[in-house]
Amino acid sequence: MVVFNGLLKIRICEAVNLKPTAWSLRHAVGPKPQTFQLDPYIAVNVDDSRIGQTSTKQKTNSPAWHDDFSTDVCNGRKIELAVFHDAPIGYDDFVANCTIQFEDLLQNGSRHFEDWIDLEPEGKVYVVIDLSGSSGEGFLLSSLHYQYRMGISTISSIVRDTCRALWEVLREDYIPHPTIEQWLQISNKFLDTCQFPNSVGVVDGKHKDCKSFRKWLVNSSTTKNISQLS
Repeated sequence: MVVFNGLLKIRICEAVNLKPTAWSLRHAVGPKPQTFQLDPYIAVNVDDSRIGQTSTKQKTNSPAWHDDFSTDVCNGRKIELAVFHDAPIGYDDFVANCTIQFEDLLQNGSRHFEDWIDLEPEGKVYVVIDLSGSSGEGFLLSSLHYQYRMGISTISSIVRDTCRALWEVLREDYIPHPTIEQWLQISNKFLDTCQFPNSVGVVDGKHKDCKSFRKWLVNSSTTKNISQLS
């Protein structure tokens, strides 16, 4: 299971070929069903959380919104777009929906998506999606909670205790504490290879966006960032 963590930006541009359901027509008088005009809006959800909804467009089955939404996502799995008709009486009526999996958005390595998406049962919606963050494979605690029928706090304790036990048993075999001679060898290798004196390791090889505070830390790209080194 691929999950996404980071910033989601989504623009709901327009929809076409929306059709009212039979339930939407229960209060209709006069016009025939095929000519019934909706008052549509789209609700935007990430997993089980509502992040917003578009404005309502009056009397159209091909609305244009161009509404933008953004939210921080933690372990996100899917985006749901649900089209509703703003009913004059009672609850708003469901028209159509679609589900977009983060895994499908991330599988080609691109963080930008822009295209028409089919709605069920009728219609299409045009969306623009940008992702800024990280993704990974694994199980969520909530998924383990449902899979094993155990409380989330119990699952959390089991995961924590298991990780602690693995660390205590395996650390001396796989991550032993270096001796003084090994520290000196590491430092000398950094000096010979990279001309970094008094260095014993690298925290991370990624670049991090930041404000420029020393010219020698800034690379040649248009965004100013530093190499995160120890």
